Amino acid sequence: MKVKKEYILISLIIITLSLYLIFKNSDRTHYDLPRLDPVDRTAVTRMVVTSQTGGFTLERQDEIWRILPQGYPADQSQVDKMLDAAADFVLTTLVSESRNYVPYDLTEEKKIKVEIFGGDKMLQKYYIGKPASTHRHTYVLLEDRPGVYQARGNIRTTFDVEVARLRNKDVVTLNKDEVLGLVLASGEESLKLQKLEAPPVPPVESEEGSAPVQPQSGWQTEDGRDADEQVVNRILNSLANLKCDGYIEDKTKEDFSAPIFTLSVFGEGEVTLSIFEMENEKYPAISSQNDYPFYLPKWRAEQLIKKPDEVLGVKVEEKTGE
Repeated sequence: MKVKKEYILISLIIITLSLYLIFKNSDRTHYDLPRLDPVDRTAVTRMVVTSQTGGFTLERQDEIWRILPQGYPADQSQVDKMLDAAADFVLTTLVSESRNYVPYDLTEEKKIKVEIFGGDKMLQKYYIGKPASTHRHTYVLLEDRPGVYQARGNIRTTFDVEVARLRNKDVVTLNKDEVLGLVLASGEESLKLQKLEAPPVPPVESEEGSAPVQPQSGWQTEDGRDADEQVVNRILNSLANLKCDGYIEDKTKEDFSAPIFTLSVFGEGEVTLSIFEMENEKYPAISSQNDYPFYLPKWRAEQLIKKPDEVLGVKVEEKTGE
């Protein structure tokens, strides 16, 4: 009988401890998650990202995000990802209070500090570690709190970027349908083309069987030679929304002269792209729409570099008389 009472007592103790642990963990999940003020992405004016390997500052200036201190225009798609991460920053779980940050890449050497500002007011500040195993969450630390939390989303990849990747790669932006003329210059050779756009022909009575009159269109030189419309359209398609492969950090536009090819287009305004001798399978280039020299990949540059004969559709045998 005594042994039976001891078994009952031990069972009660086990049940009590189990209930205590269950409710203790439940309370921790409920009460230990800090309540963070939501961030309105439209109110964000500055983002500072710092790590042992570098970092950057982004600031909104006249509706354009720039990388400081250089003042480089930033890639808006990259900025949007960071603004989305700030607006959607939500803690989901308290993972550890042991202050052992090594398993989470939250040591001084590996963590990334993120500071989000609206004017002079700091809206958010936290430290990013590695993504969780599911890659749906990221380990983070908050200021003045020792615990490691999981935040929703893989935000490490959003903020762990280099300045070179963060820069806006747009070097020419134009509407090819608004281009009215272009000049291609290669060495001493140059070719000027103008777009032919006759007004629509009004309907007229014609003799039975005669072909309807068609408006003239296409591209033509000043002396009346027709250009290959497909070649010209391919050039304009390659030029519209042209992005570079990266910037040339140690030079300015003034350091470049004697281009091997220059392309100028005219419409509402003038845009000029100059391409220089190839280096390491890339072509250095400068654009009137960009303040910095850059590289074009070999395949893209060679879509633009065309000799006059190629644009006019002159075959080799026609030119040589063979």
